[in-house]
Amino acid sequence: MSNDRVCSRIVGYGESQVGRLACIILGNFLQKQLSGKPFVLVVEDGILVAMAIEDALIDRGMDVAVATTLANARALVGQRIPDAVLLDLQLPDGHTLDLASTLHAQGCAVAFSSAFGEEAVPASHDFAYHFKKPVSADFLADWVVEALWQQQNPQRHGSGS
Repeated sequence: MSNDRVCSRIVGYGESQVGRLACIILGNFLQKQLSGKPFVLVVEDGILVAMAIEDALIDRGMDVAVATTLANARALVGQRIPDAVLLDLQLPDGHTLDLASTLHAQGCAVAFSSAFGEEAVPASHDFAYHFKKPVSADFLADWVVEALWQQQNPQRHGSGS
């Protein structure tokens, strides 16, 4: 169910910015509750790479959206906040650093992938995991599964158990 459909059923909520935000939050909640699957956003300008990652995530039971540009990624995030995001660090229309910060603040697990070393990701983004390309789609999908498990089981994260 799209957020617009949810908003159209809540009379008057779509009329203001506060109402629109409430609709987005409610829509995200309902989508996750209805599908029961984690939602993962893949932001990658390499179409074949993005498709391979998407397939690996779907095989692991995830709902997946793919964006090949920063603008497209922002539009998707405006509709639904992901549980996890895999970000190509550099896209033709910009860097994904600000998007990563925004999503991290929303509780989203964040990982970057780039052909550059870890020094390409500033220290201010140490909340995100960094993968050096090339990296297999299965490896990235396994990271998503682990990151989501750690979000749901924070007491076990880093305990050495």
